[in-house]
Amino acid sequence: MKILASSYDKKEKGIYLIDFDKKTLKFKLDRWLVTKDLPSYLNRKDNYLFASLKNSGSSESQGGLASYELKAEDIRLISHVSSYGCSYTHVFVNHDNSYILGANYHGGTTDLYKLNFPLVTKILDSFVNTGIGPDINLRQTSAHPHMVGQTPDGKYYYTVDLGADKIVVYTVKNEKLVEDQGRTVNLTPGSGPRHLAFDHSGRFAYVVCEISNKIDCYRYADGHFEFFQRIKAKPDHFKGENSASAIKITDSNNHLLVSNRGHNSLSFYRIDQENGELTLLYMVHTGATPRDFCIVDDKYVFAACQDANEIELFFLNETNETLVRSTSLFKINQPVCVIKGE
Repeated sequence: MKILASSYDKKEKGIYLIDFDKKTLKFKLDRWLVTKDLPSYLNRKDNYLFASLKNSGSSESQGGLASYELKAEDIRLISHVSSYGCSYTHVFVNHDNSYILGANYHGGTTDLYKLNFPLVTKILDSFVNTGIGPDINLRQTSAHPHMVGQTPDGKYYYTVDLGADKIVVYTVKNEKLVEDQGRTVNLTPGSGPRHLAFDHSGRFAYVVCEISNKIDCYRYADGHFEFFQRIKAKPDHFKGENSASAIKITDSNNHLLVSNRGHNSLSFYRIDQENGELTLLYMVHTGATPRDFCIVDDKYVFAACQDANEIELFFLNETNETLVRSTSLFKINQPVCVIKGE
């Protein structure tokens, strides 16, 4: 089994392909591609990898979106379009591989690029997000798109905007992003929505909120989001600083996980298959700052613990509803994203 990870470490930044042996539970570095920028998020389709890039210097030629070919002997850069110094936190390739989108957190824009699969060719549009929130830590003084995606029905695109407390819904017309204000969702002020996960039926959407440390749950139909539940992501007794981060759903669609930076944990939920409601089962501690994680084969969870400088292995058993932290780990400086590698 292989997993892919990205690192923010200034000296060892880049993309890592890592072997994981299911029998021995050992990790081994397969390949490491050094990148000029900081790869903040990864999206794999077939044997191609797409990355959002955070500008690591002052050059206007840096930042942007890039694509790579995953070959047996190496990871090869095949295209890169600069964002003129802007930094992206998330990347998404649409369903028919015609567009690739980036969330520009610091610049406050959602950017649409032309994709001649697998090549990123040019930027088509840059939609300027607007809005502010009440967060006193200055994370909501302006719009901060944190994630981009496409609805399961393929009709709409969306941005999860942490700064504006919104899920902004768009259509693409004449290769431009056009906001559908009647479908855009306004969350509770101060929520700080970060990422969104649709269940596999396409009927429910779950938004993890970084500032409120809660999950907002919605029924979804034809671009409309109807709120029905809010549930905590961190324990009530924990009074320290916490920022909920990644949210993922198992392939079976039976369970959902969220990572907590500060409490340093994975929160484990059951999904009601009829009404979509979440039930918190329990929380399992991780290393420091689990910024991202991935679920593989509904048996393994790999958590990228940024400040612990390691990727940690957890065992998932959906039948018994258990999530167990193992002693197996892979040392990597400042991992920020981890995905299935094959």
